[in-house]
Amino acid sequence: MSPIGTIKSYPNNPRVAKAQIAAAYNGLEFDVQAFDLSKDRSPEFLAKFPLGKVPVFESAEVNLAESSAIGYYAAALKEDSALLGKTAVDQALIMQWVLFSETEINTHSSAWLLPLRGIWPYLKPNVDAAATNYKRALGALNTVLLTKTYLVGHEITYADIAIVTSLIPAFTLVLDKAARAEFKNVTRYFTTVTAKPLFQKYLGKITLCETPLKFVPAKKETKKKEAAPKKEAAPKKEAAPKAAADEEEAKPAPKPKSKLDLLPPSPFIMDAWKREYSNNDTKDAIKWFWEHFDPEGYSIWKVDYKYNDELTLTFMSNNLIGGFYARLERAHKYAFGSMIVRGENNNNTISGYFVVRGQEVPYEIYDAADFGSYNFQKIEPSQYEEKKDEIFKYFAWDFEDCVDGLDRNQGRIIHVTHQIPFKVTHDIKEEERLHWSFSSRHGHAAMYAGMHSLIDEWETLCIGWSGQMYENSKSSSEDVYRHEIDMTTLTSQEKQAMTSQLQQEHNCIPLFLDNDSVAGHYYGYCKTLLWPLFNYIVWNDATDGRIEKAQWNFYEAVNQKYADLVVEQYQTGDVIWIHDYHLLLVPNMVRAKLPKARIGLFVHSPFPSSEIFRCLPKRQEILKGMLGANLVGFQTYANSRHFISTSTRVLGYESSPDGVECNGHFCHVGTFPIGIDVDAVDSLRRSSDVVPKINAIAEMYSDKKILVGRDKLDLVQGVLQKLAAFEKFLMDYPQWQNKVVLIQVTDSTTSDSVKNEHKVSEMVAHINGTYGSLEFTPVHHYHQQIHMDEYYALLSTADAALITAVRDGMNTTCLEYVMCQQEKHGSLIVSELTGTAGSMSSALLVNPWDYSGVAKAINDALLMSEDEKLTRHMQLLAHVKSNTTSFWAHSFIKMLLHTCLLTEQAKNTPKLKLDYLRDQYRYSKKRLLCFDYDGTLTPIKKTPMAATPPKDMLEYLEKLCQDPSNEVWVISGRDENALTNWLGHIENLGMSAEHGSFMRYPKSKKWVNLAEHLDMGWKNDVLEIFTYYTERTTGSFIEHKRCALTWHYRLADPEYGAFQAKECQNHLEQAILSKLPVEVLVGKKNLEVRPTSVNKGEIMKKLIASAIIPFDFVMCCGDDRTDEDMFKILKKADIYEHQKFSVMVGPEEQKTQAVWHLPTVADVIESMRIMSQPI
Repeated sequence: MSPIGTIKSYPNNPRVAKAQIAAAYNGLEFDVQAFDLSKDRSPEFLAKFPLGKVPVFESAEVNLAESSAIGYYAAALKEDSALLGKTAVDQALIMQWVLFSETEINTHSSAWLLPLRGIWPYLKPNVDAAATNYKRALGALNTVLLTKTYLVGHEITYADIAIVTSLIPAFTLVLDKAARAEFKNVTRYFTTVTAKPLFQKYLGKITLCETPLKFVPAKKETKKKEAAPKKEAAPKKEAAPKAAADEEEAKPAPKPKSKLDLLPPSPFIMDAWKREYSNNDTKDAIKWFWEHFDPEGYSIWKVDYKYNDELTLTFMSNNLIGGFYARLERAHKYAFGSMIVRGENNNNTISGYFVVRGQEVPYEIYDAADFGSYNFQKIEPSQYEEKKDEIFKYFAWDFEDCVDGLDRNQGRIIHVTHQIPFKVTHDIKEEERLHWSFSSRHGHAAMYAGMHSLIDEWETLCIGWSGQMYENSKSSSEDVYRHEIDMTTLTSQEKQAMTSQLQQEHNCIPLFLDNDSVAGHYYGYCKTLLWPLFNYIVWNDATDGRIEKAQWNFYEAVNQKYADLVVEQYQTGDVIWIHDYHLLLVPNMVRAKLPKARIGLFVHSPFPSSEIFRCLPKRQEILKGMLGANLVGFQTYANSRHFISTSTRVLGYESSPDGVECNGHFCHVGTFPIGIDVDAVDSLRRSSDVVPKINAIAEMYSDKKILVGRDKLDLVQGVLQKLAAFEKFLMDYPQWQNKVVLIQVTDSTTSDSVKNEHKVSEMVAHINGTYGSLEFTPVHHYHQQIHMDEYYALLSTADAALITAVRDGMNTTCLEYVMCQQEKHGSLIVSELTGTAGSMSSALLVNPWDYSGVAKAINDALLMSEDEKLTRHMQLLAHVKSNTTSFWAHSFIKMLLHTCLLTEQAKNTPKLKLDYLRDQYRYSKKRLLCFDYDGTLTPIKKTPMAATPPKDMLEYLEKLCQDPSNEVWVISGRDENALTNWLGHIENLGMSAEHGSFMRYPKSKKWVNLAEHLDMGWKNDVLEIFTYYTERTTGSFIEHKRCALTWHYRLADPEYGAFQAKECQNHLEQAILSKLPVEVLVGKKNLEVRPTSVNKGEIMKKLIASAIIPFDFVMCCGDDRTDEDMFKILKKADIYEHQKFSVMVGPEEQKTQAVWHLPTVADVIESMRIMSQPI
């Protein structure tokens, strides 16, 4: 293929790749030549390209000097190309995103990154503004990509090429994992598109940013320093990744900041090793390590903590390591270390291995304050071979007594499933049912395989319903037949015998349920309410609610039975893993009795959006039940996002991309797509039972193309849509008639299957009658459970698999199909509405409701070239093999342990001990008591004026004010009118309004304005901004105070209100804070702007300093950020520590300057009651 012209630019320019990718999609290519602006910018070049910038394009037809224009030219060269859209609307949308990439992405990216790299002058306000503008653009893109795979239509267009290539600099240089978490839709889109073969061809492997690029100011050089020869020898830094700039400019070589920078270059690149270790399996990474390690340039050290006998709790030992690492920040460039806590509480050790630059422990490590607490022993090269296994274990954290710092052997994994993995049968030979036989249960194979994969590393126990049990009986003719066992006929002795046998043989504990409980729980609430709703099927029949109430009672009662059995079997250190929608109340029920238990919940089904979920009458109870877990897992990111959003909208809880904060407990939320047991499937498909069936099917349909599908016969799996699309295919592509056969296998699910089966049978008959003949039947429908040998034979002989589910959690049929197609490389057609679609971009993704689109996909699959089929198959196979059931189970357990470890390691604020408070209160002679109002003395309300004081609080507050030894103050953000109305009648109570702007001293009725001499001219500017956001945020309103303005959004949509609050805060910070002496306080569902010189801390300082007799007991209580000023002042006050009580009202995990915490307002009132009691 001859090039269409020449592009000239500096190497590795993403802007060039943009044009190359566009050309490649049209089957074209460029001749790309390296260009040095300092040497090659000749008069002839400038005559053609007066701007003097690169990249430029030159051909016999045209000269172009803008990368977007070059790319557009390449995209437009092919007449029938879809890159520029087929309709005027699509073309306009594509142009919109191309311009967006230039004006919103590239412009702000350059203004942000080039100063950081020293190419442009670094002016912090400008750089910060560029970063903010870039993230604002990314936020808009994130919103658009919420429901889109590609920007325009359902395939790659020039819009995607332009946007993705413009995102590369930021995603590789500054947007680390934490930053990307805010833009998960964009990150998913970016990684999906850059994984496309043609993108990888020209972009290479994209490594996402781990550590953000930071500006390092250059030191001023003297002439003498410039003359020093060693200042010229610093080539390493010049290899830094290039940002997307229009021009290449020379970068001054940086001066070494460490003696290690002066060492001879080493072929072992530390950053490359860290990427290998982070992005790959440890076995592969350690292989890379020994292949590339340079013993002359680097050394290996064994590190041991000197004082292991002083270690107690494992999480405290982890804190020691965390602190040590934190103090090694300057060594990150020169060292890599893996430290492990091994053992159990009160019997653990700390040790590890470090790889460091040079042959000595560098200054950057031994300068750390706690370096002396560790022994560093150098491992000589002659010892490497004998130490390899141990080093691998430390790098892989592969010790039996260690998992992320937790003792792996300190407990079991208790799986809690709807049913145990076995069918239970009794043989009639015995009069009493004291011996049972167990066989594998049909269905949920992936879940059970994942559970089983953990048994090599963990002791496991499975708790679940016994399921329907059967008995083999003999008739009078001696024929053996099978019938269901009536659960009510089982004696306690028989149940105990079954339980003992299951526990001994399979580590299972059965739960026995009566027929009514099974009917109400499983066939009732689960299958008629939860399952349809979770799959976006809203009930269309109205009832009086009695049936639903009865079913809910069964659902709740059965969940409680599961929880009780879990609690009964629980041992300290166990990990509890609860599965699926049948048991959504169990996490919180277990949490109520085991507050410190490590609980995980995985929901295998989809989870609907909040608009659908809120149709459920018991929505709050369901959500609260789920939030009792430490970690809730879902199959897809969309499901995780829906759960977080629903928790916020329905319950009003605060949330973040990582989870939900609920009453002092943080529930982490994650995405863990399930896979299949790859080894088992591969073994089965090659078995001697399958191969003959493969040959038989191939011979039967030797002159036909085979489409295969296997689905449950319900409304979700899309069998009717599949048949309609297949009929459309035969109609639109008549050349395939009599040449293609669809083999469809269906399984029954519930009683509704009968109705669906009739519809399917009618449609099959219609298609066969219309397009079939005596010699040929286009659709073969088998409504039965086929044997696994036949199933794998079908998958192995098919030319394409057709999955058209209209909603699905994770479809494993398509994964098994990929495994079975390792010889034939057949195409996979998957509904984009399934959970699988998001991770299988090399499949042909279709909308099952678009019959024409599915028909086209079938035609494309059958006509696809062998090379393309092989390329797509290899990408799909790599995904299936790397995302197995074992990987799923281990990933979930590892994340669960990690989240629990984070909770244990967090510097939680201890709960205030009320007996200790009472004792110190009684021993004291002069006391100062300061309370916030909202969220401290009275619960937070949706409307500010609804927060009236509770009667019991007023009673205890009055008693405290009557004690002459007490000076009691309420220091609030409320205005003076509100405080006067609610608390003004209490004698001897001091009050401060508007965060310290006004004071009313005890025994006085007059308010003193402490801010009367302050300039309040800023209020007009702030009011204008607040008004702007109030008009655009339904439910928000402005509260006017004499010295402050507050914007409330508690009544707004929770998610949109939080989004608008961030926008408003950014607006205020850019437009107001840099110019005027005010600050923005982020409160609970509000933003407040006030003068910087006025805050609660100043009031606290004033009260402590004005005391004639020093206070020997000071207590201040508050619940939000405005109260932190009080806590800081009290912390610095010259008062004995045991006489100071700073109390944060909220969860123990909340970051605060306070020494103590109380969870709720009720606890604060109880502390007031205790102090108000007679001494």
